[in-house]
Amino acid sequence: MSVWYIYKFLPFHLQSLLLTAYNADQYRKRHQGSYRSQLEFYAKAWASPLSVWKNDSETRLSQFLNYAVRNSSWYSNFEGAELSEFPVLEKRDLIRDLDAIRTVDKKNAVVSLTGGTTGASMKVLYTLNDIQERFAILDSFRAKHGYLLGDKVAWFSGKNL
Repeated sequence: MSVWYIYKFLPFHLQSLLLTAYNADQYRKRHQGSYRSQLEFYAKAWASPLSVWKNDSETRLSQFLNYAVRNSSWYSNFEGAELSEFPVLEKRDLIRDLDAIRTVDKKNAVVSLTGGTTGASMKVLYTLNDIQERFAILDSFRAKHGYLLGDKVAWFSGKNL
C-alpha cells in the first residue's frame, strides 16, 4: 500500500501538515551543500563576456563527457571521443537500458519520475549536487529578471484546474 493511498484518506489538516513537512525537506535538500556557491557563480556569470561562457562551456562539456565515460558502461567505449561521436539517445534506450546508461548508483541517487506527457514516463537519477546546481541556475535566472525567492508569485501552466 503506497503512502499516497493512505494520504488521500487523511483529514485535510493532516494532509496539509504532511505536505508542508515534505516541501520543507525538499527545500532544505535543494538549498544546502553547493547551492550557495553555485548561486553566486551563476549570478556573476550572467554578466560575463561571451568568451568566458564559451571557455566555461567547453571545459564543462569535456568534464561531463569524461564523467560519462568513467561512470557509465553504455559510454565506456567513447574515451577521448568528441560529442558528435557519442550515440544519440532515444527515449526507448533510456527506458530499456537505464541501468547501463546511468552514471549514478541508484542507492546514492535522487529519483525523479517524468510525467509521461510525451509517451511513457521515465525515471531520472540525479545527484544531490546536480539538484542544487539546477536550483541555483533557476534562482539566479529568476533573480536576474526581478523575481527573488520568497516573493509572492503565481505560476500558470496551461493545465485545466
